[in-house]
Amino acid sequence: MKRKLLFYFLLSILFLANNSLAQCDAKAGNDTLVCKGSAVVIGGISTGDAPISYTWTPATGLNNPSSANPTASPTTTTTYTLSITDGSGCTSTDQVKVTVVNLPDATFTFSPNNVCAYQNIVFNANASGPNYTYSWNFGNPASPNNTATGKNPIHKFVSYAASDVTYNVSLTVTNTTTGCVFTTTNPVTIKSLPHAGLIDPVTSFKNCDGTNFTLNVYDNTPFNGINYQIFWGDGVSQNIGSSAPTGGLTHTYTTVGIFDLYYVVKAPNGC
Repeated sequence: MKRKLLFYFLLSILFLANNSLAQCDAKAGNDTLVCKGSAVVIGGISTGDAPISYTWTPATGLNNPSSANPTASPTTTTTYTLSITDGSGCTSTDQVKVTVVNLPDATFTFSPNNVCAYQNIVFNANASGPNYTYSWNFGNPASPNNTATGKNPIHKFVSYAASDVTYNVSLTVTNTTTGCVFTTTNPVTIKSLPHAGLIDPVTSFKNCDGTNFTLNVYDNTPFNGINYQIFWGDGVSQNIGSSAPTGGLTHTYTTVGIFDLYYVVKAPNGC
């Protein structure tokens, strides 16, 4: 009888020992998505007797294959296997699949190019579908409409300068299904305007006495042009020539009214 009790006691000890060795549990984490070129932390909370050693395979794309929670940067969809061994010799494995999702197409076209400022330029995003959003930045802070959304915005560049200006236009496309985002930038060249300007230092273009009125105006254009003209608005015009007037311009109005005065400056680029 004592032998039977001893036998059952030894079996119980072996069972408890084996059961203790089987208590470790590897946790590789939940399957996940990652945008191409990005990274994600994998691994869960593995359990077992300390210390626990971790081995991830394959090691490709992992910053530390011996870590409980390495950062994964795979270039293609990869299934990682986690193997652990705890301080009692217990071993366990688990797997996690990291699916690599392509970035959205953020390329775009536009037309025309190399035109004068304030002309319509039509932009067209190549990505198309209900799961895309678009964010445009035209790189033109002087414009009140420097940003836009939508697939096909139209922009008028505001550009006053002594020479042509190249603006870096960027488009950011977001795939709302995957959450992946990508940005593309293209240069757009704009022919700047000379910013024609006139000043009347005495009367601010006003006369209220009802008699003949002689108006004296002076050029205030900040950039040199190649041709200057003035249209006084009462049927009289004057071709000033290739240089800005240095001594001012004079014209006498002989009738009462409101006149639209145009001062036209042509820049070297033809605008």
